[in-house]
Amino acid sequence: MRDLSQNEVVPRDQTLLKIEEDIAEGRLGIARDRLRGLIQSLPDDLKLREKMGDINWALGYPVEAGCFWFMVKEPTEQQSEAIARFIKSCNGDSDAIAKRLNFRGQVSSNVSDEIRLALERHRVPSNGNKTKKTKDTAWAIGCGFVVVFLMYSVCRTLVELYHFVFG
Repeated sequence: MRDLSQNEVVPRDQTLLKIEEDIAEGRLGIARDRLRGLIQSLPDDLKLREKMGDINWALGYPVEAGCFWFMVKEPTEQQSEAIARFIKSCNGDSDAIAKRLNFRGQVSSNVSDEIRLALERHRVPSNGNKTKKTKDTAWAIGCGFVVVFLMYSVCRTLVELYHFVFG
């Protein structure tokens, strides 16, 4: 086996062969790491993503498997179960799902056509920043309570001061 320098690129097919060898020899963690690197180089390759889902499922990470299986056109029952867990982990938020998928295909309005089709296939409604609105509302209510508390404290202090001076 030859020694690779840091800047040398290993061809895709050679990396896939190494991944298959790792899987065959039960080194799923190493196979996952190699495949992760390959997916970073080729993020739009759906076959690589499906293989990563298979490895994550075998390692006992169904949510991660669902993330990588999300764009499978005809998911099996096992894949559908993992996809449902993945969707639940994203609270059904299509924006969060799209961000987690890290798919860099042709993007229009922050969600690629492939992701949009997958969202429709799995019936994930777009909630239009519902999570952000909920956080903004909670922040405003919290700030309101702080302001009311501060006003009450100032008034009480003034009353106490008045009684101390004139009482």
